[in-house]
Parts: sequence; C-alpha cells; structure tokens
Amino acid sequence: MISFKHFSECHLGGVYTLDGFDPIKEIPNGVYLTGFFSNYPTQQTVYDIFAFLNEHRLEPCFGECFDFEHIKDACIALDSGKVNGKIVVKMP
Repeated sequence: MISFKHFSECHLGGVYTLDGFDPIKEIPNGVYLTGFFSNYPTQQTVYDIFAFLNEHRLEPCFGECFDFEHIKDACIALDSGKVNGKIVVKMP
C-alpha cells in the first residue's frame, strides 16, 4: 500500500510523482518501453488520419493481429516478448 507521505510536494501538470520511483531501472536488457499519447483526438482527426493512409497507400506495420475472441493468445504473445512490433486486437 502506498502512503501519501511518499508523494512529492511539487508536481508538473497536476500530476504528482513518487519519490524514488524509477521503473526504467527495472526493464531488462532486450526489452523496450514504448508509449502512446493520443491527446484524445476527435472523430474528425481519426478520419483524417485514415484518409491520409488511404490516399498515400500506406499500411501500418504491426507484429501480430488477433480477433477479440483470441485475446488470451494476444496476452500470451505479449508476455512471451517474441512479437516484433505492436500487438493488435481487433474489436468486434
């Protein structure tokens, strides 16, 4: 359990930090940490992105794709660390 005494007094952007919390140190060699921040795009922004992809005949690259019914297999693939690229789960 985290007590509030571990929270730093200063914060950036309204987000508090934990003193001494540095998960980067715990990532083993050969494992990559990636992130994605969508900034809550509007539906029009999403349409514009797909229009751009279609117009320029671009196809996104991904490691493996699973139907939602096989989400267990997607989790196993994620845990294995053997997938090179993003793991995509298609929603019904």
